[in-house]
Amino acid sequence: MQSGKVNTGALYSLFLRLDFRDKRSVGFKKLIGVLIAYFFANFFLSFGNFRNFDEVSFVILSMSTNAFFLSFILLNDFISLFLVKSESETIYALPIKQEDIFLSKFFAAYSFMVFYAAAIILPQVIFFYQYNENIIGTLAFLYSVFLFNIFIISCLALFYIFILRYFVKFSYTFIYMINICFLVYVFYSSTVRGRAMGEGRSSVFSYSFVDILPQTLFAKGVAEPVWLIILTLITIVAAGLFYLLLRKNYSRITSGVQAINNRAKNRSAINPFTKLANAIDKIITTVFVRNHLQRASYYLMRNQLSNSRVFKLRYFVFLLMPLVFTGIAVFSGLAGTVIFEKGDMSSYSNVLILSPSILFIYVLCARLIISNTRIADTNSNDSEWIYRSLPVGGVVQMRLGILKFIMSHLLIPMIIVVGLLLSYRMDPLSIILNLLFATAGVFFISSILYRFDKYYPFTQDSSKMDSASKFIEVLFTIFLALIIFISQLFIFKNIIFIITSIPVLFLLGGIILRTQRT
Repeated sequence: MQSGKVNTGALYSLFLRLDFRDKRSVGFKKLIGVLIAYFFANFFLSFGNFRNFDEVSFVILSMSTNAFFLSFILLNDFISLFLVKSESETIYALPIKQEDIFLSKFFAAYSFMVFYAAAIILPQVIFFYQYNENIIGTLAFLYSVFLFNIFIISCLALFYIFILRYFVKFSYTFIYMINICFLVYVFYSSTVRGRAMGEGRSSVFSYSFVDILPQTLFAKGVAEPVWLIILTLITIVAAGLFYLLLRKNYSRITSGVQAINNRAKNRSAINPFTKLANAIDKIITTVFVRNHLQRASYYLMRNQLSNSRVFKLRYFVFLLMPLVFTGIAVFSGLAGTVIFEKGDMSSYSNVLILSPSILFIYVLCARLIISNTRIADTNSNDSEWIYRSLPVGGVVQMRLGILKFIMSHLLIPMIIVVGLLLSYRMDPLSIILNLLFATAGVFFISSILYRFDKYYPFTQDSSKMDSASKFIEVLFTIFLALIIFISQLFIFKNIIFIITSIPVLFLLGGIILRTQRT
């Protein structure tokens, strides 16, 4: 019995380290990084809710935000968190009971999720305390929100287990849907806060559907201590059901996921659009991609995007975000969400300036699409040796090939759709010049950042702790987008400046890329 406890404890520690591991940073440092990243990510949302909504509405909105944050994290990492990953499969060869492996893996994964759940609560607690400055009430809020976080994790996991057990082929589609819902919630909640500004603190109960949400039930625990006991029991039942269901179906789910992944690797990529895509690629590679190394990396990017569900999910979200945000901005009718309202119109040309919110989200997503090309698929880590063994003089030409693929296959189609949405509120000339200027700025920014990027394409290990470093990159990209916007305010005063600046930015970016030595 003592040996079993030792095995379980040692395995728990091992799995927890694997979940938080990173080759370049120690675990504690990365934990602090994630804590800071999620603290600031939720800080601004909580600040907006605090300024514009009453106390009960703040509680419900805080729980709603947590639900979407946690669902985004849980479902995207569920398989790697709760199912045994490839690097830990060797454990099965050791004289350890499978029950010990499952228990250790389950509680390590739950600890990982509980850490995230706690990290996103901290800024909410700070703002909730400002309502009444009541410590007891704040502690009740903290406990109620924490219970809700565990409850929503358990319920989502229960539903996802059901999908993995009976509809495993549609598991990635379900993740797509959750990601879309996450983005829609963030943008819709932003418009709700926008409507509430200037009207005093509003109530979410003006929307009838709020009464039937589980958040409303858990919000009762803040004011009524009796409800805390009931909510605790409900949460324990939900977590217990999740544990029992996963334990019963663990082997079947693991086998089903592995079988789907194996079939996906061996599946032919032929589809009705293959011939058309091949024809387009042939034209692009003939006219714009003349270097053999660029052409190789161009098709490498295409094959990765075609064959990897991980990449499809990753880029799908980045492509969808500007479209959803632009659509909400266009059709919400809120002032200043589409067109930047200048104070002195006489000093500007007749070209309208896109609102900074749309510009920032476009620049951010475009940069994340480009920067994510250095991250490897979860099933193909440690692939840098392939580049080292090939006669490749550097990564510059490979980056150029990938960048040309992204521009032609991802950014240009996204620009076209965004432009069509904006045409409802802006004239065609303003749309074209704004989007071209933003794209030129993204290209120029990427060319500069490439000088500091030492990774070969698709070689950086994917890690659940990447959120901290990604958050820093997001902040840096927003800062660069701010520079683009400020420069746009001056450049767009004269049509000649506008027409000249766009090719200059593209030209400077190309020169910077070509002068790189590595």
